[in-house]
Amino acid sequence: MTSTEIKPKSPGSGVPVTGVVLRWARDESGYSLEEVAAKLGVEESVILEWEDEAAKPSKGQVTKLAEMYKRQKAVFFLPKAPASTLPPNFRKAPGLGDRALNPKELLNIRIASRLQDIVSWILEDKGEGTPFKHFSLDKDPEKAANSMREWLNISVNEQIDWKTPKQAFEHWRSGIEELGIIVLQQSIGKNNIRGFSYKDNFTPMAVVNTSYNMQARIFTLFHEIGHIFTETETVCWKYFSPPTAGQYLQPGDERWCDQFSAAFLMPEIEFFEQAEKHSITVENPTDDIKKARQLANKFKVSVGAASLRLQKLGLAMPNFYNQVFGTLKELDLPEKGGGGIGIPIAERTLSKLGHRPIEMLFDAHRRKRITTLDLADFLDIRTDKIEDLKNLL
Repeated sequence: MTSTEIKPKSPGSGVPVTGVVLRWARDESGYSLEEVAAKLGVEESVILEWEDEAAKPSKGQVTKLAEMYKRQKAVFFLPKAPASTLPPNFRKAPGLGDRALNPKELLNIRIASRLQDIVSWILEDKGEGTPFKHFSLDKDPEKAANSMREWLNISVNEQIDWKTPKQAFEHWRSGIEELGIIVLQQSIGKNNIRGFSYKDNFTPMAVVNTSYNMQARIFTLFHEIGHIFTETETVCWKYFSPPTAGQYLQPGDERWCDQFSAAFLMPEIEFFEQAEKHSITVENPTDDIKKARQLANKFKVSVGAASLRLQKLGLAMPNFYNQVFGTLKELDLPEKGGGGIGIPIAERTLSKLGHRPIEMLFDAHRRKRITTLDLADFLDIRTDKIEDLKNLL
């Protein structure tokens, strides 16, 4: 080789990442091969070569992959792919419809799973925790809802007296936390999944999407509680209309949790009483969505929830819920504006995580089981905001 010759680049040059880990990270992120290639400005075949270890990405490309997949770069050097944080039934959940989870949904599921893991570890570390009662899916959802009412000890009169849906959500959340259940609020995105649930012997978790209005979140919250108590963790995107006559509810059916949530939030006797005040009876069923909205406001629930209840109890015309389904979807979305802008970080964190996990994390920090940096990391706030959050509690 002369001094003017250029030495060809070695086919093995680049960052020696683990191919199967790259493929795992792409699958877990929810991005398609086409989307990743477009983001990095390369051919799809190049991504496949990296994942097959026939070629290696550059440092800059590894950085872009880490940013896109929301992973630490160190993960790409693991000798094998980590276990998935996503339960298998999440990907093909009945409440998801015929679509795949998107990257934002998957990221929020990972974040929630990570928090549940640390809270579960704290309980185990302290030797605390009380196993949960569970329902069987062959149990009548109405009876299951009555049992839940007794556990929370909140009357319908108290519920109706609450001034706003936000106040109602806070009361329900507080009662649920006392049962040992974590309740998270996450901004998962408009028209994305309404919520999901994780079962656990000691720290089950229900997550609701703040991109829907407060009334819709309340219905979703108790829908997810239904999944927790029946040990059918899943993701949920849409409501299911009441079953037609003779239709059998399969185990794990989303309709059971819809009916449980509706029965809990709108107990039959009290709902009939309120409906009659609006001239709605079994003999005079309604087809008026405005009346459904009035009842929804009374019980601090979504119009969709009230419509489901009306039809289930024979107080609405046949197929009432299906007829107004398109309108209901828009009514479940929040008014324009808001989004948490201008709210202090400590208040946003408390609204997102709830009291239970925050108090447990502070306790672990006080016992020197986690560092201040760990505490800030799990709370997803800066260290200089920790004291603000402690004072807020």
